[in-house]
Amino acid sequence: MNRSKALKVTIVLLLALVILIICGRAIMRFRNNAPTLYEIIQNGNVSDLTLTIYYTSPFLDTRMPFSLDWFTYRGYREKVVISGDKLKEHIDILYQISTVDLIPVENKTFLDARMYYVFETENDGKIFSVAMWGLIDSEDYTMFVNGVQVMVDDIFYEVLMLFLPEHAAGVLTEYLRLLRL
Repeated sequence: MNRSKALKVTIVLLLALVILIICGRAIMRFRNNAPTLYEIIQNGNVSDLTLTIYYTSPFLDTRMPFSLDWFTYRGYREKVVISGDKLKEHIDILYQISTVDLIPVENKTFLDARMYYVFETENDGKIFSVAMWGLIDSEDYTMFVNGVQVMVDDIFYEVLMLFLPEHAAGVLTEYLRLLRL
């Protein structure tokens, strides 16, 4: 009897494991089919978008770099949320960031998150994100677009300047000016 019960329990556990694996793959496949920022803009579904910006002063001196997780959930940061209705007013720049040619970085480094923004929809979750900054050497900064480290493109700063509060946009402008000296 003990042997038959053990066999039955094993079969049930294996069946449950197979079902979990199949369901997990179906969920992953659904997320992979999520629309891109470009597709949402092309389809005119911008009202479904939300832009969330997390920011802190890039001049903030810390003992260690901020990971994205620490920065967004526990960091010394501010947060701004912009609805799709406000985003519609800036459709041109959204189109530009969704089509920019990114240059991947060969010598990858770590992220020190000071500015991070993410476009999301209620149904699909995160669809596009930009995190700042990585450092290749003492002069070359990088960004992380959808988790991939790339060379800086000013278009991503332009988005921040449109939606950051005035005081934060001023601090970012000063920081960028100092970087370019």
